[in-house]
Amino acid sequence: MKHKLPYSILILDQEPVRFFKTIPYLQEHFFKVLLVDTISAFELHLLHDKPDAVLIRLDFAQTDAISYTQDLKKRFDNDIKIILFKDPPIEDYAVELALQSGADGVIHFQYKAAILTPFMRNLLRRKKSLQDQLKISDFIIDDERFEVRFKNIPIVLPKKEFNLLKILMDNPDHIFTKEELSEVIWNDIRIAQKRTIDVHVYNIRKAIHKLIIKSYKGKGYRYNQNFLSVIK
Repeated sequence: MKHKLPYSILILDQEPVRFFKTIPYLQEHFFKVLLVDTISAFELHLLHDKPDAVLIRLDFAQTDAISYTQDLKKRFDNDIKIILFKDPPIEDYAVELALQSGADGVIHFQYKAAILTPFMRNLLRRKKSLQDQLKISDFIIDDERFEVRFKNIPIVLPKKEFNLLKILMDNPDHIFTKEELSEVIWNDIRIAQKRTIDVHVYNIRKAIHKLIIKSYKGKGYRYNQNFLSVIK
């Protein structure tokens, strides 16, 4: 059965080969991806394909990405989400200028699909819903209502903890480092240096079950796909 791809992303990068491993992963997670390396091709797809979001390299050689973002915002308003990306480090002033120009996000992008997928999904959820609910046995996470239900009992989680749990569940085979989670949820890699993520994981375990998230010493966190079978 061929899945409908409800989200489309148009990517502008002068080195598109770096996305070749990322695109199949995005497609598996219900994204249609268009990848171009020139402004002319980008403009053509922009008008004909009407993507939900665009990713533009911050230091793209053919144009000033900040000015181009301002132009896109004037032309499309909020119909298209605009994300600027660059290999780290990104200077604070560049982030400030990008956000002031109308960008919806600025990311340190290491071309890891497991980071990009939840980041884009969270951003585009504001436009339309990809999946109303993620249901696993007795556990339901409803990202339209920001509601978690475990064995039919509603559980209230703060927004950051809800997003953290959803990202882990969306990518159950991936061990997320603190740096990745900091980038996706807070858009600030400096969060990884604090105990913020540890505290949020602790709170999620306390609210739902201690086995729901697995810790990997020196690596990070992953959703425990077996926790429901273990506690039955």
